[in-house]
Amino acid sequence: MKTIVRQRSLSGMCLQLGTFLRETETRIYYCCADGLEGFAYRTSPLTIHLGPCPHCRDWARTDDACR
Repeated sequence: MKTIVRQRSLSGMCLQLGTFLRETETRIYYCCADGLEGFAYRTSPLTIHLGPCPHCRDWARTDDACR
């Protein structure tokens, strides 16, 4: 199963940025849908996360949804 990099949206559901590639002390790198590599800063005001949260579209399909 591939790990998806997600970013919290201020207006609703979290945005799926792409597939996780690697991380450094300051950035998380991911592969976009078009095959290009992107990154997000860890200090971004919009939370970057790897697992689903209550604001993600696929939250209901995870084990954490029942907690």
